Amino acid sequence: MKKFGFLLVAVCIVAFTACSPSTTGPEKVVENYLDALKAGEYEKSIDYLDINASEAEEEQIKMLVEKTKQSNEESDGLKSYEITSVEVGELKENEKEIEAKAEVKATLTYGNDQTKEDSFNLVKKGGKWKIALF
Repeated sequence: MKKFGFLLVAVCIVAFTACSPSTTGPEKVVENYLDALKAGEYEKSIDYLDINASEAEEEQIKMLVEKTKQSNEESDGLKSYEITSVEVGELKENEKEIEAKAEVKATLTYGNDQTKEDSFNLVKKGGKWKIALF
């Protein structure tokens, strides 16, 4: 009877894991990024960006983060978002360092009740999805 109980628990765990949404796919990366912006954690939002930057580019990224912060504050912050589509795309022959790419579209609603449609391009490198900046 113990073996049957153990087997039943194992099957339930496998079934639950297989049916649960991905925690590392392109949609989840965009959700994590937007959650960080929503919480005002602008430095954390950088973790979800595809950055392999020189010192000069790091300064540009800091300016981008500051601009994002200022824009969010002017619109009373990000209030909510809804992912509207996820498309995994084809790779071009010259994109050898990229394992995959995707586009995630979302509707963003700000604290001032303005909405904006936005599109996020992502790349998968080293098994990890990141939002492409350039």
